[in-house]
Amino acid sequence: MISDLSEKFLTLAVNTIKFCKNLPRSIESDIIIKQLIRSATSIGANYQESQKSYSRKEFFQKISLALKEANESQYWIKILKRLNYQTVGIENDIDEAVKILSSIISKKKQNP
Repeated sequence: MISDLSEKFLTLAVNTIKFCKNLPRSIESDIIIKQLIRSATSIGANYQESQKSYSRKEFFQKISLALKEANESQYWIKILKRLNYQTVGIENDIDEAVKILSSIISKKKQNP
Protein backbone atom coordinates (compact mmCIF):
# COMPACT_ATOMS: atom_id res chain seq x y z
CA MET A 1 0.00 0.00 0.00
CA ILE A 2 2.83 2.41 0.79
CA SER A 3 4.27 2.17 -2.71
CA ASP A 4 0.75 2.46 -4.16
CA LEU A 5 0.25 5.78 -2.38
CA SER A 6 3.72 6.97 -3.33
CA GLU A 7 2.87 6.21 -6.95
CA LYS A 8 -0.56 7.84 -6.61
CA PHE A 9 0.95 11.07 -5.27
CA LEU A 10 3.71 11.00 -7.90
CA THR A 11 1.06 10.63 -10.59
CA LEU A 12 -0.87 13.52 -9.02
CA ALA A 13 2.24 15.70 -9.21
CA VAL A 14 2.88 14.83 -12.87
CA ASN A 15 -0.80 15.28 -13.80
CA THR A 16 -0.85 18.67 -12.06
CA ILE A 17 2.19 19.80 -14.03
CA LYS A 18 0.59 18.61 -17.28
CA PHE A 19 -2.69 20.31 -16.35
CA CYS A 20 -0.89 23.59 -15.65
CA LYS A 21 1.05 23.42 -18.92
CA ASN A 22 -2.26 23.47 -20.78
CA LEU A 23 -3.72 26.49 -19.00
CA PRO A 24 -3.88 29.81 -20.83
CA ARG A 25 -1.01 32.00 -19.70
CA SER A 26 -1.31 35.49 -18.25
CA ILE A 27 0.41 37.41 -15.47
CA GLU A 28 -2.31 36.32 -13.05
CA SER A 29 -2.52 32.70 -14.10
CA ASP A 30 1.27 32.32 -13.99
CA ILE A 31 1.23 33.16 -10.28
CA ILE A 32 -1.53 30.65 -9.55
CA ILE A 33 0.09 27.98 -11.73
CA LYS A 34 3.41 28.36 -9.91
CA GLN A 35 1.73 28.06 -6.50
CA LEU A 36 -0.39 25.06 -7.55
CA ILE A 37 2.61 23.20 -8.93
CA ARG A 38 4.60 23.87 -5.75
CA SER A 39 1.86 22.70 -3.41
CA ALA A 40 0.74 19.68 -5.46
CA THR A 41 4.27 18.35 -5.96
CA SER A 42 4.98 18.79 -2.25
CA ILE A 43 2.18 16.37 -1.34
CA GLY A 44 4.10 13.36 -2.62
CA ALA A 45 7.47 14.61 -1.45
CA ASN A 46 6.25 15.00 2.12
CA TYR A 47 4.40 11.70 2.02
CA GLN A 48 7.58 10.01 0.81
CA GLU A 49 9.56 11.57 3.67
CA SER A 50 6.94 10.44 6.19
CA GLN A 51 7.58 6.83 5.19
CA LYS A 52 11.21 7.08 6.33
CA SER A 53 10.49 8.88 9.60
CA TYR A 54 12.60 8.07 12.63
CA SER A 55 9.83 8.73 15.11
CA ARG A 56 6.07 8.96 15.45
CA LYS A 57 6.39 12.71 15.93
CA GLU A 58 8.38 13.09 12.71
CA PHE A 59 5.85 10.92 10.85
CA PHE A 60 2.97 13.17 11.95
CA GLN A 61 4.92 16.30 11.04
CA LYS A 62 5.56 15.07 7.50
CA ILE A 63 2.14 13.56 6.85
CA SER A 64 0.50 16.69 8.30
CA LEU A 65 2.61 18.82 5.99
CA ALA A 66 1.50 16.68 3.04
CA LEU A 67 -2.13 17.30 4.06
CA LYS A 68 -1.44 21.02 4.43
CA GLU A 69 -0.06 21.10 0.88
CA ALA A 70 -3.08 19.18 -0.42
CA ASN A 71 -5.39 21.70 1.26
CA GLU A 72 -3.41 24.54 -0.30
CA SER A 73 -3.73 22.86 -3.70
CA GLN A 74 -7.51 22.79 -3.22
CA TYR A 75 -7.41 26.54 -2.61
CA TRP A 76 -5.58 27.25 -5.90
CA ILE A 77 -8.03 25.00 -7.74
CA LYS A 78 -10.94 26.97 -6.26
CA ILE A 79 -9.43 30.17 -7.61
CA LEU A 80 -9.02 28.64 -11.05
CA LYS A 81 -12.64 27.47 -10.96
CA ARG A 82 -13.85 30.96 -10.10
CA LEU A 83 -11.85 32.24 -13.05
CA ASN A 84 -13.81 29.74 -15.21
CA TYR A 85 -11.01 27.27 -15.89
CA GLN A 86 -11.98 23.60 -16.29
CA THR A 87 -10.50 21.79 -13.28
CA VAL A 88 -12.68 18.70 -12.87
CA GLY A 89 -10.10 15.91 -13.29
CA ILE A 90 -7.28 17.46 -11.28
CA GLU A 91 -9.73 18.77 -8.68
CA ASN A 92 -11.01 15.24 -8.03
CA ASP A 93 -7.46 13.91 -7.71
CA ILE A 94 -6.50 16.59 -5.19
CA ASP A 95 -9.72 16.07 -3.22
CA GLU A 96 -8.91 12.36 -3.06
CA ALA A 97 -5.41 13.13 -1.75
CA VAL A 98 -6.93 15.23 1.05
CA LYS A 99 -9.27 12.37 2.00
CA ILE A 100 -6.46 9.79 1.95
CA LEU A 101 -4.09 11.88 4.04
CA SER A 102 -6.83 12.83 6.51
CA SER A 103 -7.71 9.17 6.88
CA ILE A 104 -4.07 8.19 7.50
CA ILE A 105 -3.73 10.82 10.23
CA SER A 106 -7.01 9.81 11.82
CA LYS A 107 -6.17 6.07 11.83
CA LYS A 108 -2.63 6.58 13.14
CA LYS A 109 -3.90 8.73 16.00
CA GLN A 110 -6.43 6.03 16.96
CA ASN A 111 -3.91 3.17 16.71
CA PRO A 112 -0.50 4.31 17.96
